[in-house]
Amino acid sequence: MSFEENIQLYGTKAAVLDYIKNSTPGIPIEPYILIPKGEPWKKYEDKIQSLGSSLVRSSSPIEGLKDKSFAGLLHTTDFYGDSSVEEVMNSVNSDVIKKYMQIHDLSSPVEMIPFFQKKSQSDWNMGMMRHPHRDNLIFISGKQAYRNKNVLYDEDSKKFYDANNYFSSLYTREESEELPEKQIQQALEYYKHIESLEKFQTGYVYNMEFGTDPLSIYQFTSFKPKQKANWENKKESYSEYPKEKLSTKKLVFGITNPEGLELKVITKNYYDRVFEQNEKAIKEETCINEQDEERPFGLGTSTTTNIDLVFPNAKAWLTYPRAGGFLAHEMFRPLQHYDISILNYMGEPKNIKIFSDGITATIIDLSE
Repeated sequence: MSFEENIQLYGTKAAVLDYIKNSTPGIPIEPYILIPKGEPWKKYEDKIQSLGSSLVRSSSPIEGLKDKSFAGLLHTTDFYGDSSVEEVMNSVNSDVIKKYMQIHDLSSPVEMIPFFQKKSQSDWNMGMMRHPHRDNLIFISGKQAYRNKNVLYDEDSKKFYDANNYFSSLYTREESEELPEKQIQQALEYYKHIESLEKFQTGYVYNMEFGTDPLSIYQFTSFKPKQKANWENKKESYSEYPKEKLSTKKLVFGITNPEGLELKVITKNYYDRVFEQNEKAIKEETCINEQDEERPFGLGTSTTTNIDLVFPNAKAWLTYPRAGGFLAHEMFRPLQHYDISILNYMGEPKNIKIFSDGITATIIDLSE
């Protein structure tokens, strides 16, 4: 059966994981049980029980859309019988799914096909992704309990950098010891092998979610198309502006045109509310009204919960230093959704102009 047929039979997440395992002998993927579409999961209950402590994971053919990941919207939960399977299956009917489909003009029903996988005991939950505009950089973002780490691996220098201070700071010994660097090196080798597989030659870069201590590969998801700017963002282009009005960021996703992108910036801390609680209240707290939403605006936050659902029309996402976990679940989705994402933004201005060639971003403070 072909890879494309397996996507329709098992859903994208399960089919991709199965393709990777069968194409990569010895890869650390926890054992799993695939359930063909239309078959009752209880038919496989004995095999599921043999996994021991396990998860019931969501999988759907619609997840295969290249730039619409559904990340963090379709549920995965500990397997403890009928009610856990029902929770996963019913997640397709949630308000957040309906909102996501409305925003992206999707009308096809979301088919849910569960699969079951032995639960990983990994300590760190991480993601790694090749930069869509910089072939030599692989962005690595991880979370462990309340700790976040954002790391860049530069294939030219073969070194890890603190993503908050790229080009100015290698990780110190103390910082690097916090991360399972040897396992991350192993994960990098697996990542480079997986991205070279035939079915991933799509013109897109991919995000690999994985865990460490022990190393375990979770999934492989398309992010954005590989893209190069047809212009270069040069520092001398902004000599007419006072230095205090300029800042340069070296970790950016997305490319503007040479004329730049002028934005109003919203910086209220709405991000710790969830979409289901009160979308109207969130907009009122951030002083967003219909007139504002017709003007280009960006979001300045330190983290997010469903901001792409509350503010789908924002043109840019400006994240504050030390936010982390960008490549997992609900944090990955806004990074994929917004035209421009700038990490480690530290400004307070309410009106800015962004020039980004995907290598660096120059931000001009337009506030009086």
